Amino acid sequence: MAVSMARKRAGKSTSPRSGKNPEKMLYWLYMNIWLDDQLNEPDLPKRHTLAGWVGVRNFDEFKKAVEGARARKEPIEIIDFDNDLGNGEAEGYKILEWLGSTHPEYIVEGTDIRLHAENTVRKEWLENYITQARKHKEEFLAIHGDCSTHKPHCKA
Repeated sequence: MAVSMARKRAGKSTSPRSGKNPEKMLYWLYMNIWLDDQLNEPDLPKRHTLAGWVGVRNFDEFKKAVEGARARKEPIEIIDFDNDLGNGEAEGYKILEWLGSTHPEYIVEGTDIRLHAENTVRKEWLENYITQARKHKEEFLAIHGDCSTHKPHCKA
């Protein structure tokens, strides 16, 4: 199960919607994002969003999830990428490039980035992008800027 040990140790709910009164809701310590255009389709159980994860289908939803987490100062623990997101949608590799250019700290620092893309060519590209960014962290941050320090070029 994808519930982090930090959440369990902190005694936090395993559901961000626990309790009926919104004033008494318990929240996650971290956000986990599942990017897939086939979220929760009955015939594709491997594509279902795990309990407690934020499921997003496209770039706009992904961007809102990331920027919402940043606005709440909520760390993103895991991002799990698909690549092929349907006709007319930005592909996962483009979304990863956006993340790297606007919020590079998620690529090179503590966020666990996972891939469930079935497109082997793009999956390899995604893996190489992440590996190279982490291997050459200093250069990657110099090119894209370290947004963890909230520099003016970084979008909230």
